[in-house]
Amino acid sequence: MGYRQPRKLNIVSVALLLLFAAAGYWLWLFFPVYWDAWTVDHQLREAAAALYQLNKLAEPTRTVEIRKLLRKVQADCIRLAHISDPSFDVSVDMMDDNVVLRAEYSVDVKHPVGNWVTTVELKRAQKANVKRVQWD
Repeated sequence: MGYRQPRKLNIVSVALLLLFAAAGYWLWLFFPVYWDAWTVDHQLREAAAALYQLNKLAEPTRTVEIRKLLRKVQADCIRLAHISDPSFDVSVDMMDDNVVLRAEYSVDVKHPVGNWVTTVELKRAQKANVKRVQWD
């Protein structure tokens, strides 16, 4: 019994081809959703940096300015990340010297094959320390 040359198209090459096709389909369909989520992350990081400055203000003014900042961040996220979820919300939790900014929303991804819709739930959060620095 002699050695046979393997065929060019065998079960391993078909499996690899299907694997690459599935990965390409996933990238084509879902990568824009996660790219927009990274944009939301960036906006939350910028807001966390701005909260450091707002933490120095006196109380009545600080609350008003924080609300303005949250509305601005929400509007920027909707505009830059193409968010169409009506329940999209940006919230802030202030605990002592730490701040946590959260954004929660969902994106419906319609598949071109069939009538399938996949709902991707995204919960983004950024933490920051807003403790005043004593330079003395």
